Amino acid sequence: MTDKFTYRIKNDLNELTKVSQAANVFLEPLNLDPKIVYAVDLILEEMLTNVITYGYKDHGNHEIDIVISLDEDEISVVLEDDGAPFNPLSLPWASHSADADELIEEGLGIHFVRNMMNAMQYRRENEKNILEVCIDL
Repeated sequence: MTDKFTYRIKNDLNELTKVSQAANVFLEPLNLDPKIVYAVDLILEEMLTNVITYGYKDHGNHEIDIVISLDEDEISVVLEDDGAPFNPLSLPWASHSADADELIEEGLGIHFVRNMMNAMQYRRENEKNILEVCIDL
């Protein structure tokens, strides 16, 4: 059994609420552990905020595609955008001894996402960033 959610948003922070609500409507009937649902929400919020805030040098309209797939073993969140190339895997892992200011500089949102997932993959294809984050069920 594979369930799939697809959604497209504009590069506007106001869109985050819409995608979060739509994703939760998709996830709710699946009776997942609340920690998994929280992790998906966090991934969407943190990674989309990064794309929208830092990914575009122009003020034009851009679209970001989101796909959430669920199979027997894991849930995956795929984000695809045409922003500036950015591989979150290229950032160093945050130090456990870092203070709050250091964590913010190192990318606090990415740090949170890394601690919730079991796999993350990035690739640049056809002038697009494609990020996949997987969480074991």
